[in-house]
Amino acid sequence: MRLVKSLASFVLGLTLIYVLVRYLERTEQVDALSSVSSMDIMVSAILLGNCFTINGLQTRIALSSAGQAQLSVLDILALPIAQNFWGHVIPFQGSFIYAAAFLKAKYRADVRITVSIGLFITLCSLVVGALVGAAHSLFHAPALLPFYLLLALLPLWVVVFKRIFQHLRPRWPLLKRIHDIITQVLQSIVDMTRMPGLLAKVIVLDSCFVLTYAAWSYYLSDALALNIPFMIHVLVAFMMKLSLLVKLTPGNIGITQLFTGGILSMYGYPAEAGILISTLQLGLLIVISFPVALVISLFQFKYFKGIFSKSLNR
Repeated sequence: MRLVKSLASFVLGLTLIYVLVRYLERTEQVDALSSVSSMDIMVSAILLGNCFTINGLQTRIALSSAGQAQLSVLDILALPIAQNFWGHVIPFQGSFIYAAAFLKAKYRADVRITVSIGLFITLCSLVVGALVGAAHSLFHAPALLPFYLLLALLPLWVVVFKRIFQHLRPRWPLLKRIHDIITQVLQSIVDMTRMPGLLAKVIVLDSCFVLTYAAWSYYLSDALALNIPFMIHVLVAFMMKLSLLVKLTPGNIGITQLFTGGILSMYGYPAEAGILISTLQLGLLIVISFPVALVISLFQFKYFKGIFSKSLNR
């Protein structure tokens, strides 16, 4: 059954990419990709490297604050690159699965805390993005203001869900186990929101990530002569975190392109422009980071041997 779901996920992702590329061909947007130069690839590699490093720093700070681990300098850069690769290989949260397994194997980090950290960073990014979007909507898109204000209330919803789960008393052992895990994850997120120092560091780093990713998108859109303002790319970068919460395809291939096109269309820009930019970014990501990720993974696999040997000895 799991194999069927994995195959279905891959097929869905490939189908969406095929449909989107065909759509770009009909709108004559694909021809613009021929204008991408070696300089564009070099700039993309630098900006991507910065994005990966910022992600690694966020993880290091959050893990350290939770008393779980102190990522090495090498892992700050290497882990996000490997995570991204396995997120495109393993269907359904492959990035998280790889990171959780690696942190457990090398640093003995609690998987539930790892989940909490990922959700906490995403929560911070969405709230900051919602506040930026709300401020932008006041002057440029008033109709979107309710959406951003609702999104800004996410921390309140986390507290509400935590209290609801605390009052539930499931009887079946499996449901009780799931209940305890979800309750602990939600409690860890609430605890992290009460750490002003951690909040400030995560928000600053996430803002740096968003600005860097937006700069990459803006640079590529300028190279493709799409004329999309930088601020729109900032909002897209913030809102992309929404698509990370539920992954239907490996690395959200196809979903990301549709999501980007949808956001741009909300602001009055052609959806095909967003699809074109995100498709180009996917191609550059594969070319630039995947070979490096394979090498990194080969070195990191040695830490997984401990997990397998312990499982066999039980």
